Amino acid sequence: MGNKSTWIAVVDHDAKTRQAMVCLLRSLGFDAMSFSSGSLFIQSLRLKQPTCILLDLHMPYMSGFAVMSKLEQFGEKIPVIVLTKHELMDDFKKTCLSSAVAVLQKPVDEQELRTVIEKALNQGTAGFPGLQFLM
Repeated sequence: MGNKSTWIAVVDHDAKTRQAMVCLLRSLGFDAMSFSSGSLFIQSLRLKQPTCILLDLHMPYMSGFAVMSKLEQFGEKIPVIVLTKHELMDDFKKTCLSSAVAVLQKPVDEQELRTVIEKALNQGTAGFPGLQFLM
């Protein structure tokens, strides 16, 4: 299933979450790299761009919203899957989904994650029709 030229960025301020997500992604056959902040991830884009991004929404200093805004400013069309432990109101979900392919609530179900990543990689662009949230 996985493709070694395909790699997924995990952007989350929580070290345990990052480590768990990278391990899970690797078990699914994906190469993954983690970033402890939105700003470190944005800086890394000069060197190598991921095929997909798993992005924590609520991070200190640079939120997931700010990261998505920067990607939009740069014209990057990397599919973003938003991760959050917070329950989201419908209007908030719609706002997230204007820039992301899906919103997943932590803890993430392995099968749901696999399905969403496959859809994101097959579509290849952020903000495509048929967006979903899985909570």
